[in-house]
Amino acid sequence: MKFATLCLFLFSITVFLKAQDSTIYLSIKAIEIEGNKKTKDHIIFREMTFLVGDTINAIDLENEIQKSAHQILKTSLFTDCNILIQEWTNNELSLVVNLVERWYTIPIPQFKLADRNFNVWWNEHNRSLDRVTYGLKFTQYNVMGLNHTLRFTALSGYRQNLMMQYTMPYFNKEQSLGTKIIFDYSRQRETAVVTDSNKHVFVKGDQFIYKKFFTGLLFTYRNKLHYSHNISIAYNHLNVGDTVITANPEYLQNDGNKQDYLNISYAFNIDYTDNFYYPLKGYFAKVGFSKTGFGIINDVNSLTFRGSYSKFSDLGKKWYLSNHIYGVKSFPDEQPFNIRPAAGFRERYVRGYELYVVDGHSYFINRNNIKYELFDFKLRNLPSAQIESLKEIPFKFYVKAFADVGYVWDDFYHTLRYNSINNNLMASYGIGVDVVTLYDIGVRFEYAFNNLSENGLFLHFGSDMPKP
Repeated sequence: MKFATLCLFLFSITVFLKAQDSTIYLSIKAIEIEGNKKTKDHIIFREMTFLVGDTINAIDLENEIQKSAHQILKTSLFTDCNILIQEWTNNELSLVVNLVERWYTIPIPQFKLADRNFNVWWNEHNRSLDRVTYGLKFTQYNVMGLNHTLRFTALSGYRQNLMMQYTMPYFNKEQSLGTKIIFDYSRQRETAVVTDSNKHVFVKGDQFIYKKFFTGLLFTYRNKLHYSHNISIAYNHLNVGDTVITANPEYLQNDGNKQDYLNISYAFNIDYTDNFYYPLKGYFAKVGFSKTGFGIINDVNSLTFRGSYSKFSDLGKKWYLSNHIYGVKSFPDEQPFNIRPAAGFRERYVRGYELYVVDGHSYFINRNNIKYELFDFKLRNLPSAQIESLKEIPFKFYVKAFADVGYVWDDFYHTLRYNSINNNLMASYGIGVDVVTLYDIGVRFEYAFNNLSENGLFLHFGSDMPKP
């Protein structure tokens, strides 16, 4: 990376001396790719902002090279990417793309918590191992070198689950159309049936009281580098036990124990970030809607709109700023418990409110971070060094301060079960540490203060960027 930076620096000086009037244009004569032992060349070329035969203003070349390298890394197929100038004669350039491929076959033992996040399991359920799901997740990335992904999951314990998913980002010659298919079956002996005091209340049976089958087909259209459209259709079948309906007659909002419905959704994405999992520069936006309940399979009837916007700014001298906003609006106001919108799941929560669930038909969440890169180093000479993609393991540590706000609109549930956080402003602030390492694995330690006069240390895994 340092050599690549030096090459770009020297080239920039040369271009500056020869092209101060911004009138020199360079033709891309050749692009050679090295290090892609498995990945097909056209998958890499798809992510570049220029190809052989294109003409680029000399003063824009360094920026275009950097953008292309970022786009290639965002495929998550490579651990490193350097684009170097191999030859420059008569305003014609030959470039070489040096790549280090990731490890693509990844069987990972699973040890997952049944609860919404680690903090609920640790604080509310006394770290009970009875609430653990375990098994194996097998992932084969970059199938046939085409960036296809095959996933298979087999889980037991609290939640038994079988899942198979196959993703093809492109299946046409223009590499603009893609698809994903998924089959998923799960069952469990315990499930949440109602929200009381903004906490989930569970019921448990001797037999499996929650059985769900889901299958879906997703189509993507990505005709431009930073823009994509997603359209999906899914079928859901749910069967719950009598104990669930007895505890909450509004759980399914029908006269039986079964629920069947079709769901169709659409989303439009704009992604100008420098990294998909832990971005530091650029912006991300997404808007979409989903319609649940069609035709003869119509146990549910709802319409939901979602949107998010995230902005990431490099302030210089290792300081970074990020702002996220996420919103949901759903119709009608009253919906079955198992599908109603709620803040408190995945990354859709106000920090400091991790222990709460806030039901409602609409909500928004705003997150703000300012962070400083404290450490950036790589571990080398490891036992795994014989594997090219594991020769070195990077670590980055960021210290941060944050402030969040959120609000959930609820015209129905807050009066039933003393859910006092509904229809009230949620606000928090705090400090934290983010750790980012190989394969975009991230851990977040956050100490938050909320406007309920509560404070505490919370542990999270993955990105804090909420997405629809």
